[in-house]
Amino acid sequence: MLVAIIVLCIIVIILWCRYSSLLANQDARITKIQAQANAELERFRETDLATAKEQAIQFAQNEFDTWKKEHTEKERASAVKISRAVNRGLISEQFAPYLTGFEYNPKTLTLSEHQSII
Repeated sequence: MLVAIIVLCIIVIILWCRYSSLLANQDARITKIQAQANAELERFRETDLATAKEQAIQFAQNEFDTWKKEHTEKERASAVKISRAVNRGLISEQFAPYLTGFEYNPKTLTLSEHQSII
């Protein structure tokens, strides 16, 4: 019986030693994996993140250039349309007194920006 207890104690001590060494190995593996993960994260930050940032900036610049081109064309077309309307109005003001249905005497007529003949 005493021999069985001694054998059991030896087995427990051996198992405890193996368990302790496994824990130490596990801690070393965890430390190694964490170091690899940190190195991979730094590599990502230095290369992949910079590349993604450059791609995002390039995409945004392309979108802005497209919008600017379309917007500029619309604004120019609108400005030309308004300019033509203003010019037609100015020409109409000059020729209106010479039309047959004009009710006022063109010799006494003076137009200013704040007067209206209608």
